[in-house]
Amino acid sequence: MGDSASKEGNQAESSDGGKSTDVSVPPMFITRDDFIATWFSWKDKFLAYVKNIDKDEANKQMWGTMLLNRMGPVGQEIRKTFSLYDKNADEDLNALMKKFDIYCMYGDKKRGDEDIDKYINDLALIAIGRDYIDPESIMKEKIIQDISAQRFTGKAEYKGKDLISYLQSLDLNNIILFWKQCEYLMTQKYEETLKQDPLYAKSAVIKCVRCGTQNIIDINVQLEVHNIQQRARFLHK
Repeated sequence: MGDSASKEGNQAESSDGGKSTDVSVPPMFITRDDFIATWFSWKDKFLAYVKNIDKDEANKQMWGTMLLNRMGPVGQEIRKTFSLYDKNADEDLNALMKKFDIYCMYGDKKRGDEDIDKYINDLALIAIGRDYIDPESIMKEKIIQDISAQRFTGKAEYKGKDLISYLQSLDLNNIILFWKQCEYLMTQKYEETLKQDPLYAKSAVIKCVRCGTQNIIDINVQLEVHNIQQRARFLHK
């Protein structure tokens, strides 16, 4: 299947009906391992192909859909694991490809109960070991993705509409600092609540912000985190 797929683009039809030569359609991925091994070279071939058949970018809003179709079932299953902040993100080829970059680099890696600094160091070692062209940028997007999945930023009522764009405007060090502050606050508030009311331990249950296991939390903690995020956005203006 891969050989026939790669041959069909040797003379691809362009958006204006003409013929574009010497550009091959990259083959669909056969397995997840195939994706991990070839994604970075594969996406370069796809970009060359799509820019060749749509030179005027008249159908650029369809490039993301074309990417998913060309990747086949393997790519589409990987896509289902993504947390996209914009409901129209599939139309943004660059944003979509960045998500696939992250998955190719880190797979399903989660922080769990690992120390933040050690987790960040692990991300850096992986990116550098894979010779990624801009390790800091992919680490930044991976961390934002992780933060967005945590309880204190996982619900719209706590994170606010601007949290993701705010985090994306920060450099890597400030994103890490923000993450640490949020977790520190939640830990401190939880410990204070238990000291004041030991019986509170039976009153509320949510998923742990680190590992997803069931733990307890006070609604005031969530509100306090929300207040920190609001202050951070205010200071950033």
